[in-house]
Amino acid sequence: MRSLFVRLGAAFALTAGVACLVIGVIVYEQMASGLFARARDKAAQEVRSARDETFTGGRLPLGAMYDPPSAPASLVASVKSRRAATVISGAGADERVWAGVDGVYVSDPLASQEHQLATLRTTLVLGGLAATAAATLIGLALAGWLSSRLRRAAGTARRIAAGGLSERVRLSGGDEVATLARAIDEMAQALQQRITRERQFAADAAHELRTPLAGIVAAAELLPEGRPTTIVREGVGQLRRLVEQLLELARLEGGLDAVKVDQVDLQSVARSAQSVYPSVLVDAPASSVVATDLGRLERIIANLVENALRYGSPPVTVHVRGHAVAVSDHGPGFEAELIPRATERFSVGDAARSKGAGLGLAICAEQARMIMARLDIANRPEGGSTVTVELVDLDPTNGANVA
Repeated sequence: MRSLFVRLGAAFALTAGVACLVIGVIVYEQMASGLFARARDKAAQEVRSARDETFTGGRLPLGAMYDPPSAPASLVASVKSRRAATVISGAGADERVWAGVDGVYVSDPLASQEHQLATLRTTLVLGGLAATAAATLIGLALAGWLSSRLRRAAGTARRIAAGGLSERVRLSGGDEVATLARAIDEMAQALQQRITRERQFAADAAHELRTPLAGIVAAAELLPEGRPTTIVREGVGQLRRLVEQLLELARLEGGLDAVKVDQVDLQSVARSAQSVYPSVLVDAPASSVVATDLGRLERIIANLVENALRYGSPPVTVHVRGHAVAVSDHGPGFEAELIPRATERFSVGDAARSKGAGLGLAICAEQARMIMARLDIANRPEGGSTVTVELVDLDPTNGANVA
């Protein structure tokens, strides 16, 4: 974008320079024609006056001559045919205007006219350069102004696409860029309202389901043992877990839970996850301390481990390297088209191969956002997948990033 407007500014400067050149040439030609025409008229008047004085018996005035040998041949030929004529001959310092009639000739130097033309040339060149420089500055300034406004709109659009729904361009003016900015702001406002309504609906639905679901859970416990009862209990358990995840997402997205910063030993966190899930392996060769929210980090790792155990294949390993915690498995991995949107709610890949990502990764992404961590999802070359949490040190006073 920037290069486009720079090219437009350069084209504007080039156009202005060409226009100044054309105007300068026209002005110079008109000025030169006028000066030489006046010099010819003056010489013609002088030679006529000199001839008239000879007709009345007077002597030739100073500067007038009879048939001078230095007169231009074309002028002499015209005078011999009894025609009055003027010519300009010579070049540079020797340039002169000649006039002749009835054998009488006058000659005047054109040094004054040449000096005026030289001054004019200098003025036109300097003026043209100044005008071109001014046009260049104006063109580049205008291009930079337009480019900065469009970059501002593009940057805001990217932040909105990344989840910053409260971002707005807020450009004033009546030009096309301002119109585009207002359209982006209106789109962001509509998108924010729609997503807010959807999130509120999910939270309200989850709240409404809690009471009847609690009754169903209690009733399922009273059913006689058997295969049907097992199926009912499993289904009720899945439904209960889904409602709890929806409520957790609602709290996260509403910012209802504050970040509590502690000095967390990542090696200890990995060992704690192993104590809850005994089949999980731990690869944490060294202790690593980071200032973050212990509860949120443990929730992230628990979700990642549960996802790896449910959808992957053993062994599932928790790795600790520096400020990064990764959970890997040896299952089929993520489908390639699912990876960019795996943290969205209920992301589903190929229905024939996958059950989707559910809400676990969506909760992990929201928890990571709260502690300014980055979630990286990738497939392992040897098979399986790895989800890495890149942590940063938070300010204990307000949870701000101090890394």
